[in-house]
Amino acid sequence: MSVERKPLIIYPAYINANRTKAEGRRLSKDKCVADPRWQEIRDVLETFQEFQVIPEPNKVYCREVDKESLAFRGRVKVKVIESDCKYRKKDQILELCATMIPKLKSRGKVVTNATSNAENMASSKKKKGKR
Repeated sequence: MSVERKPLIIYPAYINANRTKAEGRRLSKDKCVADPRWQEIRDVLETFQEFQVIPEPNKVYCREVDKESLAFRGRVKVKVIESDCKYRKKDQILELCATMIPKLKSRGKVVTNATSNAENMASSKKKKGKR
């Protein structure tokens, strides 16, 4: 006889390294990620067969100061499907998300594009100064 478990709710603030414990961070800073988005959490959890992921893009975390900003909206509901899953507790799922988000290709492209744009702008300014 299996017991039906309620889905776990994960807000990006839970694993945000730029937040304090009072602002909602649940893990230690060394395990967290800088400014995660709900889409990244969804992408990470959808790769595992053990989870049923339900995205909720319009929900706002209750401790959020700027409730109108679209950047801070969204949460993910996660339901553990398989009974033999090694990620059963919320803290384990949060740590999984925090370790996998930096490995996402979308996160890597954002950093390299910003860096290359800054380098291009700096080199164009140098060229203008030589004229």
